[in-house]
Amino acid sequence: MATHGIRRWKALGAGLTAVALFAALLVHVLPTSTFLYDEADYAFAASKGVIANALDSPSLGVLDFLALGLANRQAENNTQTRGKSGETLSEYVRGIGDITLYRHYHPPLYFYTLSVAGRLFGFTERGLRLASASAVVLVACLVGYFAFRLMRETDVHFGAALTAGGVAFLFAASSPILIETGMIVTPHSLFAVFAVVTVGCAGLFLVTGGRFWWRATALSLGLSFLTLEYALVLAASVICAFVFARWRKWSVGGGDGRLVLEAIAIITIVIFVLWPGGVVKLTIVKNYLYFFYFALMRAGSAYGSASLTEVWGMRVAESPPLLLAAGALPLLAWEMRRNVNLVGVLPAISYICFLFCANLRNHSLQPTYVSSLIPALGICLGLSVGMLVCRNRWAGGSLAIFLSFLMLTTTAVLAWPPDVSDQGGTIDNQEHVITAFRDRRIALPAGTCLSVPAALLPSVHYYAPSLRLRPYDFTDTIQNSFGRCDHALLTVTGNDAMRYSQGRIVVDLGTGDVTRYVVLRK
Repeated sequence: MATHGIRRWKALGAGLTAVALFAALLVHVLPTSTFLYDEADYAFAASKGVIANALDSPSLGVLDFLALGLANRQAENNTQTRGKSGETLSEYVRGIGDITLYRHYHPPLYFYTLSVAGRLFGFTERGLRLASASAVVLVACLVGYFAFRLMRETDVHFGAALTAGGVAFLFAASSPILIETGMIVTPHSLFAVFAVVTVGCAGLFLVTGGRFWWRATALSLGLSFLTLEYALVLAASVICAFVFARWRKWSVGGGDGRLVLEAIAIITIVIFVLWPGGVVKLTIVKNYLYFFYFALMRAGSAYGSASLTEVWGMRVAESPPLLLAAGALPLLAWEMRRNVNLVGVLPAISYICFLFCANLRNHSLQPTYVSSLIPALGICLGLSVGMLVCRNRWAGGSLAIFLSFLMLTTTAVLAWPPDVSDQGGTIDNQEHVITAFRDRRIALPAGTCLSVPAALLPSVHYYAPSLRLRPYDFTDTIQNSFGRCDHALLTVTGNDAMRYSQGRIVVDLGTGDVTRYVVLRK
């Protein structure tokens, strides 16, 4: 017994050391660059405070939201949309300060954490990104914990469960997808926390039948609905896992009507208490309408143009262990037929399948959209290695060592340090011009109407909130770029001085590698 106790303490010490090292590495490489596009709007929403986000104040009413959406359904880009008075839709909605727009129609829980982080560490780039980095560290810890717990529930020895937890933790901690998600301001980082808690607690409920795990699953689902629209996919995958396990008579935990009503009550109370504006103002309905529209009608233009094969090929090239984790799924499914105690991994497998299908029309290379897949894949990989250790300690231990070496080496060689420089868009030298606004090298009088490229508008608004901004498309002519504004932020490639002839240079930011930015006045 004393020997087992010492082993447990050593394992705990090694685990805490690994977590501390992972956290230190993330903080060390946390970017200090300016907020780009999504990040800028998220930071602005968080700066309004917890109360404003909880009450969705101010925001468009549902009827106005629907009317404007229907009126602009034929628009191909933001600059072609129109508000109530003829201005672009972006100008109109930003003019009334609609906080749900700044959240990009996401629920408010992540913005509560951003607001708290801003109060503690300042609304700086590094201070707000620390919230995402902290969430990713927590995700890696939870992946290791749930892999360990689920493995223990299969009545295996401590070493096998510890191996499962260690492999799962390393898979998550070394995943470029998860690491890059932790480097930027995005609600996907916090959602990954609730995704792993939900599938982990649901799995433990299936194995043990404990009411605690049922209620924890419902609570985590409720919090996930307050974080990201993927919660609908998460809920569907858990329900499917429960129904399938009950049909196969694999589950110890029942799913009678009383338990279902209890779960619905918990989820409803959590949403109403923590997001009253979402219920009273029907913001939650607006959010899902917005994302259903994008998923069904605009996915091709809004979420990248690369093919599905190219997208996943690049992800696997950056992180080859993804293939091994995916290969663990059919092995676990087959093993589950012989070992019913493995039913605890069913919610994780179900979520992987559901989320992959939900992203079939999303061809974006950004890692955030699939970041919550990593925890579920990590649990599956950990349990598959743990099962091998049970059968053959030498073979299983050797595989665990090889996988650990492979995961750490591929990340160090292929994806370290993490590069998130393209998360805000594809405009040349955008960091250069946004830094100029942040450092007040572009200082225009308050209330000045400035036309800016649509892709730069959120960032310029965050660092220069006193300006009235109008977006324009890069294909616009010089005159159209100005629109109704007296000033325009224009780009000049090379020494194309002819583009200066339409106005007088107010600010010249100099020449970068490709693009030169100037502020012109009519």
